Amino acid sequence: MYTEDEAMGKWCCADMDSQCVASRCMAWRWAQKANPEWKPRHSLQWPPLHPDEGPPMYLEDRTRGYCGLAGRP
Repeated sequence: MYTEDEAMGKWCCADMDSQCVASRCMAWRWAQKANPEWKPRHSLQWPPLHPDEGPPMYLEDRTRGYCGLAGRP
């Protein structure tokens, strides 16, 4: 994973003749970090929560990312 400035110094995975444009690229993926507000749901919880309810387990970490074409780091 790289910061945007670090990524811009690398070669593009899709076009080996150009440099990476980081978050301006359609393939750029932001890293994820654990959400401190997330709490696990227990199977005995009543009423059960819908999967879309509550805070997400992970949040985007807008300080680091990677090329989605190159695969997960």
